[in-house]
Amino acid sequence: MSRLIVDARSLDDRPLTGVGRYTSNLLQSLSSENRQKMYLFIGRRQSVDNLPPDLQIIRNPYSSKFTILMALCNIPLLRRFFLSDDVILLPNIDFFPIGEAFNVNVVIHDLSWMHNRKFFSLKGRFWHNQKYIYDLLRKAKRIICVSGSTLSELVKYYPLIEVGKCRVLYPGVEVTSEGGTAITNPKDTIVFIGTNESRKNVASVVAMWSELHQDLDGYQLIIAGKRGWGAISANLPRLQILDYITDEKRHELYQRAALFIWPSFYEGFGFPLTEAAHYNIPIITSFTTSMPEIMRLRAYYCNPWNYGELTAVVRQLIHKQSSVPVQVDWPIWPKVSKEIVQILGL
Repeated sequence: MSRLIVDARSLDDRPLTGVGRYTSNLLQSLSSENRQKMYLFIGRRQSVDNLPPDLQIIRNPYSSKFTILMALCNIPLLRRFFLSDDVILLPNIDFFPIGEAFNVNVVIHDLSWMHNRKFFSLKGRFWHNQKYIYDLLRKAKRIICVSGSTLSELVKYYPLIEVGKCRVLYPGVEVTSEGGTAITNPKDTIVFIGTNESRKNVASVVAMWSELHQDLDGYQLIIAGKRGWGAISANLPRLQILDYITDEKRHELYQRAALFIWPSFYEGFGFPLTEAAHYNIPIITSFTTSMPEIMRLRAYYCNPWNYGELTAVVRQLIHKQSSVPVQVDWPIWPKVSKEIVQILGL
């Protein structure tokens, strides 16, 4: 029986963001049958406290810097820890120096480093090393793309990658008991939840509020999320810019939200969009990359490069107290994890 090896190093980055939440939800939703043959590959100093207790561990004895160096030098440092019939799943692109004679499968969430390198710091640009990523994708037996948009960009930027080994599979929706419950708090908040970074276009959110805060007396704007490259700070009336928030606080914000805004320049999928939709909130997002594919008629759209358009849509929806458009059914995690196992041939 082949072992299923899942790279769980992304779970060491706390608080969890999109990729970490994807990995966590995947592990939790796998069936007991698959869990019996599953191992987690973790980092040298990674704590096991946040890992599922019933899974076996393969710990990388080498530092992350040495692992990266070996990967860039194309030296199969990790080969001795794996068997020839292992099925290895990387839930995101990461440095994994193992060589070519293994069944390695990769999930691609986006290709933002190819779309616009200005979205990344110098360290981030180094991390997304072009030659290593191309070699990893070339060697991969299967590639799972989280949206059709991501697959289209993969074909565009890496035309030599074999398209036949690629599959589009949407991530599962995080269904919680809180979402969809009766709203008792006042709907007085415009909410942005996500990493505070240049790619998410937080600057346009602040510019919108700079123009609208006087017209929207009785409303507040809350921007919540981990600070990233190009994070925005501002001092405006009834504006709060928060760092990481707990799941309880996020639930509270969704409950209070009159509107959820997400004018991102680029997304491979857009996890906060489906999360906000679960709370039946009107949503404004960008008509670019994956967002119209994922949200379809469920959202209102704007041009992310024109904050005046975002401002106009927010004003219109708040004053008209617009309802939620057409609902969209996204897959749930147990179904997605089952399909992933099938794609891997297990």
